[in-house]
Amino acid sequence: MLLISSERDEARTYKYPIPDNITGIQEIFLHEYRESRDIRRRRPHRWETLERFYGELWEGRFDSFGDIAKLFMNEPEGSIGWREFFFSKRSWDNLERLYQTHDAKNSFIDYFWTWRFTHLPLYNIFATQIPRARVYHTISTGYAGILGAIAKIRNRAPLMLTEHGIYTNERKIEIISSEWIFEESFGHGVRGAGASFFKQWWINLFGLMSRVTYHYSDEIITLYSGNQLLQLEDGAPPEKLSIIPNGISIDAFSGFKCAFPKESDALYIGFVGRVVPIKDVKTFIKAVKIVKDRIPNAKVLILGPTDEDPAYYQECRILTRMLSLDDTITFTGPINVKEYYPGLDVVVLTSVSEAQPLVILEAHTQGVPCVATDVGACSEMLYGRTEEDRALGKSGLITNLASPQETADAICRILLDPDLRRTMGEAGRKRTGLFYNETDLNFKYFDLYRHYMNVNIGR
Repeated sequence: MLLISSERDEARTYKYPIPDNITGIQEIFLHEYRESRDIRRRRPHRWETLERFYGELWEGRFDSFGDIAKLFMNEPEGSIGWREFFFSKRSWDNLERLYQTHDAKNSFIDYFWTWRFTHLPLYNIFATQIPRARVYHTISTGYAGILGAIAKIRNRAPLMLTEHGIYTNERKIEIISSEWIFEESFGHGVRGAGASFFKQWWINLFGLMSRVTYHYSDEIITLYSGNQLLQLEDGAPPEKLSIIPNGISIDAFSGFKCAFPKESDALYIGFVGRVVPIKDVKTFIKAVKIVKDRIPNAKVLILGPTDEDPAYYQECRILTRMLSLDDTITFTGPINVKEYYPGLDVVVLTSVSEAQPLVILEAHTQGVPCVATDVGACSEMLYGRTEEDRALGKSGLITNLASPQETADAICRILLDPDLRRTMGEAGRKRTGLFYNETDLNFKYFDLYRHYMNVNIGR
């Protein structure tokens, strides 16, 4: 397994046990400076190849990427040494030429250091000794995707890509909102519009890495159709696209009884997740106030860690107190959610961003309907993705973002109609069993591995 890290940290430990089928882990450190060895034999025209590649990038092409991938192989006749790449006269001349090509109005010093900071991680990726394999599988584009493309080129093996979140889109959001990238005036937008010169540089870099990964991937997999639209927008060939959603082990959630004492006449609303801004817990609390005015016997459990963002948690507690909901809302902290789902009547997600939330699947295994914001795969998970899936009926309700009133109306609609609640719960149980069964979805990956391993045998 190839693991990409920012920099070396001897004190760091793995958070999860290493599975038995992992025979070795090779770490690549993006921001590590290398010691160059003396390489007497160099591949001729190596700088010409590199400069041609830069010229293609200016035109929006990357035809020479394969030559660059081979050029940076750590072989005596092929390598460009680290010091030569960053400190040689030829490197300086190339950088000056790029600056003039960009017709940059910004400081050359800022241009120089942005070039250095963006190219060091790429150099370390290109200079990696990649073990041979019959199939390569990358879990994102970006640096991991570039590494996968290089592996395919050098070792002539198929490449599979699985994107849970769209990496380029996530990086664009971070770049636009970042404060560490120099800019003379702040830009606005999510997909890159209005970004300053250096922010646009970073956006273009990650966009290039996505296009290269898509180009060299034999299979491009994501969790839901909404992601595919972004992949297509970023240049993914439509014939390579497929969907394999995350699955859940239904057996792992069976046999549990309610772990908290329930009031006999109360209706229980559950919010499962970390108490952090991206989950928009404040919108949920405001919605609870509206629900409480209409359903006095409603009780609320916020199930999840509260220590990740202590300041935000305190703000949520203050809001709870201001709305006189201390007797209604309980913050449980970390718990075993498997023991709580059986006691809930509805589960609510007010997140501002999700991919394919497992919370919905977990609730559905227990026949609990959900209310969720229209983000990620939530709509498909509650209303169905395919015609066969949609025929099962709705297993919850979708609301707009940051809308306490809509969220409250959806909660009340489900809680005040026992027949609807039961019908939605059953639809969710069936949907999870038919379309999100972990075993079935794992077999889809096994089939892909078998297919591409057989393809590789013939190469």
